[in-house]
Amino acid sequence: MAHVPASAQTRRLSARLGLTHRHHPGADTTDLRRELNFARATDWAQSVAAEAPSLTPTQRARLAVILLAADPPSEPDHEQAS
Repeated sequence: MAHVPASAQTRRLSARLGLTHRHHPGADTTDLRRELNFARATDWAQSVAAEAPSLTPTQRARLAVILLAADPPSEPDHEQAS
């Protein structure tokens, strides 16, 4: 797989995680790691989408099933509209 450049958001989260580990070694970084993983996945998906031909409706539906099959968050996502 080709290298995907990190977005500014991904770089900020990575730096924040490193600083948290350095200055607060016992801190719970679960949420920060989750956000960093999401940012990396977003960077990758945007890179693939920019290079690939448009998906067919069937391919989009299959991708949605894969994404929606993941474990739901324990709390509602604060970015979703109510």
